[in-house]
Amino acid sequence: MKSRICDKLRYREKPLLEIAEGVTVEVNNKAVALLEAAELADGDISKTAIDKMMSLLYSEEDAAKIAALDLTFEDFMTVISESIRAVIGQSGNDEKN
Repeated sequence: MKSRICDKLRYREKPLLEIAEGVTVEVNNKAVALLEAAELADGDISKTAIDKMMSLLYSEEDAAKIAALDLTFEDFMTVISESIRAVIGQSGNDEKN
């Protein structure tokens, strides 16, 4: 007997995160990318690690949007953690359409 789970999978839906008025980014929800980004977030905070995290979580265009906001470090880490939370379905400010 085989079980069909196709309808339960959401791999085609990528979460959107509104960071600032008019600035929305799409978060990569691929499991391997998320696990690698989460590992980087818990480890060494270096420019190399941050660049890698950005490339794992966002497209080049969306990473540039975030960089253009010139966020404080605390706000930047909020964006990263909320991105991860959005992927795992724990974001507290979901907007329903």
